[in-house]
Amino acid sequence: MDNLSLIIEALLFSSSRPLSEKEILSAFDLRSPPTSNEIKEALKSIEEKYSENSIEIFGKNYGKLNLKNTLELSWKL
Repeated sequence: MDNLSLIIEALLFSSSRPLSEKEILSAFDLRSPPTSNEIKEALKSIEEKYSENSIEIFGKNYGKLNLKNTLELSWKL
């Protein structure tokens, strides 16, 4: 994973709530922020990293992102 993916992964894991793309962007230097496509690629890289685990990115369709352990959600099944 590249540095951008690692930074976004850390932001998502450390946040107590889902983050919007705007909130993710605010963590970067405004003179050279990542593009929307770069963020999408970083998220894809994070998803691939955890594809064999119980961790997933939630909220992509709602505009706010969060990493969740799907085992935590299994009680809802």
